[in-house]
Amino acid sequence: DLVVSLELPDGRPALLDVLDLNGRLLIRRSVHGTGRHLVRMERGAAVAPGVYLLRLTQGPRSRTVRACVLR
Repeated sequence: DLVVSLELPDGRPALLDVLDLNGRLLIRRSVHGTGRHLVRMERGAAVAPGVYLLRLTQGPRSRTVRACVLR
């Protein structure tokens, strides 16, 4: 499974998205609460090996990073 570690600066709800390199949304999870979180990004089956984009959006702010899944 793809597990993402993140920290939210305040209690506003946030969205964590997994996108393919073409920008298509594959998985979306909502995250609530201030502080550190570990979010399991599964969609009924294991995430296939490859490169993905992780986008965290909270309020007007958004941050996108690349992630690599290896087997």
